[in-house]
Amino acid sequence: MQFDTVALDLGAIDASVRDYRITTREDIEQLAVSIDRVGLLNPPILLPASGSYVVISGFRRIAACRLLAGTSIPARVIDPASPPKQCVQIAVTENAQQRALNLIETARALVLLSAHHEDPQALLEAASASGLPTGKAMIPKLLQLDALPEVIKQGILEESIALPIALALGRFDSKQVQAFGELFRELKVGLNKQRDILTWTTEIARRENVRPVQVLDDARRQAIVSEQTASPVRLKPQVLREYLHKRRYPNIAAFDGRFKEEVKQLKLGARADLKPPPGFEGTHFLLSLCFESLETLKEGLKGLDQLADNPALSRILSLKKHV
Repeated sequence: MQFDTVALDLGAIDASVRDYRITTREDIEQLAVSIDRVGLLNPPILLPASGSYVVISGFRRIAACRLLAGTSIPARVIDPASPPKQCVQIAVTENAQQRALNLIETARALVLLSAHHEDPQALLEAASASGLPTGKAMIPKLLQLDALPEVIKQGILEESIALPIALALGRFDSKQVQAFGELFRELKVGLNKQRDILTWTTEIARRENVRPVQVLDDARRQAIVSEQTASPVRLKPQVLREYLHKRRYPNIAAFDGRFKEEVKQLKLGARADLKPPPGFEGTHFLLSLCFESLETLKEGLKGLDQLADNPALSRILSLKKHV
């Protein structure tokens, strides 16, 4: 497509129309410094509309030039008769070719393209032609991502909310999504821990016939009390997860507490350790002994020699039967 590169008055550009905006970045200071030093190497693309110009691509460049108190700017102007479908293709291609788009930007680009390509295969081809690095399986997920509340999108950008968790939150109402979104952005834990928190919270809520947000509020209060810190409180992920796990699996939590007390009675010493079955669901306990020489091995084995006769071990095995 041919562009006419012209010098335009910055006042003639209406950047408030964000129909074609894809970038999530708002920072312009460093860009302004670059433009001030070497000039505007890649002029924005504009569409004439009702006596002004709509931005197809280049929102941050225009804002940076305004920050520099400029009065005019070189711009590439497209035919005012260009259909929206073509404008979208230009906007997506221009953004995708300049840099690697983040997930939210990719989702936004796909939403723009999907308005003109309803068939999934046509959308895939249009995305590929524009340079979007996404496969067929990812497109529905990213389209769903764009519809999520801002708190989730910010969590994605900050890498504090994993994409599978963000998509799972799509089935909740806005209040629940807001609560989970704020929590995950605060905790900054990985996918597995996010999944545990989400799963345990929803299962507790279902069993107790309450809303998930009520369970989260209880967990937050428990974490605050456990930390014993003044406001503002930084939640500790392990405290919150332990609380949720205990509430979700009360029998296992009770066994764990009694198990630890009985292990103390075994007096294994610093070199030996007894582990229960994973999740207290199996039948095999693990007894380990740490040593660095034959002498320390003999010393450790001597301490374990009478372990089988210790009443505490019998009580531990008895406890397991009741989990």
